[in-house]
Amino acid sequence: MAYISFMVPPEAASELSKLYSAGDLSSPSDMHVTLAFLSKSTPPAQVLRAVAACCALAPSTAPILMHAALLTSFPPNPDYRDGTPVVVRVISDALFSFQARLCAELDKFGVEYSKRYPEYKPHVTLSHGPEKVAPQKVGPVSWVSSQVMVWGGEDHFKELWAGIELTGPA
Repeated sequence: MAYISFMVPPEAASELSKLYSAGDLSSPSDMHVTLAFLSKSTPPAQVLRAVAACCALAPSTAPILMHAALLTSFPPNPDYRDGTPVVVRVISDALFSFQARLCAELDKFGVEYSKRYPEYKPHVTLSHGPEKVAPQKVGPVSWVSSQVMVWGGEDHFKELWAGIELTGPA
């Protein structure tokens, strides 16, 4: 599986993990905000081009402030093999801007990524479970992400990964 994301820092992940406690819970150490999903089997050369695209953006991008906004679940979907995702929606103007710039850069570098869901809905997955969750506001949980992660391979901890520091001016 290959994707590009921001990891949620440990302190914020710990706070987010307290918001929901049913179903197959996500480990706080795995919590992330996906920027682009490449595919379930992306060749290493394509993953390396994704790293290059992120490197091209890093010098002009400052670390990004994000805020947890809404605990909710995704609508039913036959693709959800592990149950309905329970998520915390994330808000950040800088995040939306970066994601759009990243997709344009991926296009320039010839990196294929999923365009199945054209509207970007940043979120952190807390659980996969059998039931839908009524939307409820959450907060204040905020964090700054300063490193873009690119993961590639069947098991992203055993294959290819890279962390790219955002070094742009604040």
